[in-house]
Order: sequence, then structure tokens, then C-alpha cells
Amino acid sequence: MFPETSRCVTAALSPFSKTAVLKELRRFFAHGGVCRLQPRRHFGVSRRLTAKVPPPRKPRERVPIPGLEMIDYGERMHYVPGLAKPVNPDWEKDFKDPRYYKSPPPDKMPLSKEKPCYVFNQRSSLLEGVPQALCLTKTKLIPGLPPQLLSAVENPANQIPDQDERVQNAIKHARFWDTTEERPDKTKYSNTLLNNLMHLCATLQSSHPAIGRRMLAEKCSLAATWKRGEDLFQIRGQNSLLHSCMDPLPVVSGKEEVAETADHVMQSLYPVSPTIDLQKIYVYKEEMNNTGEDGCALSHHCLSVLCRFPHYCHPSHPIRFQG
Repeated sequence: MFPETSRCVTAALSPFSKTAVLKELRRFFAHGGVCRLQPRRHFGVSRRLTAKVPPPRKPRERVPIPGLEMIDYGERMHYVPGLAKPVNPDWEKDFKDPRYYKSPPPDKMPLSKEKPCYVFNQRSSLLEGVPQALCLTKTKLIPGLPPQLLSAVENPANQIPDQDERVQNAIKHARFWDTTEERPDKTKYSNTLLNNLMHLCATLQSSHPAIGRRMLAEKCSLAATWKRGEDLFQIRGQNSLLHSCMDPLPVVSGKEEVAETADHVMQSLYPVSPTIDLQKIYVYKEEMNNTGEDGCALSHHCLSVLCRFPHYCHPSHPIRFQG
């Protein structure tokens, strides 16, 4: 029994040195001896094995053979070894079940078109940032605020008591008091700061009655369509805050200023195409312009869009607000 036990222990401890094996054997026989060896003291050392999950089996392709008829167990109403599985037609229900709805191919849909449409949504990230947005919308960027807005800010009639202190408190509330983090996310404090500033503006309702004829809405599904040359573009998504009112905003640029921009040369993005980051679809509604509730008295609006996916937005040229 001793030679057989020695070979088993030596094979189990093969990764270790001979000196370690001899020490373990001496300790082993000092306590139990050869005659007192029990089967439960046998042990083995093995390497842990890991295996990948096998891929799912591909269904076998049935090849029809002309002249041969496949015999299945459909008529017997139970499984029969050796017989083929019957092929039953799909059950067409007389009612619509959304759980088992199968959409038709894109080319057979009613709104399918041959001309593509480029869609911009909240997950889109413009590679060139603001220059690419200017090229897509054919817009000229004018630095600074409009003079009408600056004159309205400097007018004492449009200021509230302790304006500087209350604005600073609104900023502190958004940056420090409304969070437990050391540095809050820009998406969180921007929304909080905007609501605080809107609340401060509401205190001027006694001198500006038009402030009371407005409404704020969140998470409205909006869409807009425009053309640039032969290409069709659409913007879809949910807004962060929709400011609707009965009175329109004053015109920022007159007709003469708009006419002067006709000779403006747009910045070239060559060799990058302006539509490189937009989703290209062929199933769409051509005239989709939903900027609020249809037939609502508060038809004029100002839109605020906050990026809900920060990792999709370009860090150097963030696009957050659209009017």
C-alpha cells in the first residue's frame, strides 16, 4: 500500500519541489502512519478550467428534394422519433396584438421614399461643432448679444430690487446648495439656474403684464423640417423647457441686416461632409413641423434644449440651446 500511496501523493504534488514533498510525507506519516491511512485523506491538485459559452446552434437548412415527400408526425398529433417536424403556417389573428407585431420591410412602408432624409436628435454629436451647425442651417454667427437686449437690461424699469444679490443667490443655489456633490453636473445645474432666473423674472409681472400670459412645458416631442439645397433635414427629440406665450418676441434683425448676409461666405468643412454625423433614413414624413400644440393660443415659443447624454456632446463646441 505504501508504494501506491507514495505515487499518488507524488503525482498530486508534482508542481512543488522534492524537498517540500519529503517534508509533507514526514509530517503525514508522523501523525497517522501507513496502517492508519484513511481514504478521506486523499486529495488532488488540479488547474481550474474555464470555458466559453458555446454559441447557439444554427437551425438546419431544409433543402427540398424534388420527387421526395417528407413524412412528418403532424397527423399523429404527437412526437414520433424518426419523423420530420411538421411546418405549420403562421397564425393570422383577426385582431391587432402589439406583442407579436411584425413591421413590414422599409421599402414596403407607406412613408418609404427614395430620397434620404438626415435626422438630428439628442444623441447626435456634431464633429465640427458650431461651424458644422452653421453650415447645415446656413446661418451667420454674430458674436455678442443683440443691442435691443442690452438696452432692455440697462433700463432701470426692467430691474428688480436687490438684483445683483438675488442673482448671485440663484447661482449659488444651482452650483452649491442644490447638490451633495463637490462639483455638480452641467445638465443639473443649468436646469436649476434657468428655473431660478425665470422665477426672478416673474416678480416683474406687476410692471410687465405680458409675463403672466406665458406657460412652461417640459418633455414635449418636437420636430422641425427644412431644406438646404437638395438635401432634406429634420430635428426630432424632447425639449428640456418650452416657454410659450401669447405675445411674440421683438424682431432681433431687420430685413436690411438679413439682406446683407447674402454675400457671406460659409466656412468650408472640406473634406468632411456636413451630414457626416446625421442619421440617414428613408422612411419619414416629409412635412413634419411640430413645435407645440396645434391650435393653442400660446403659439409663440422659445425652446431650451439640454443635452441628456453628455458623452455624445462635443466638449469644445457644445450645442445646448435653440430658439
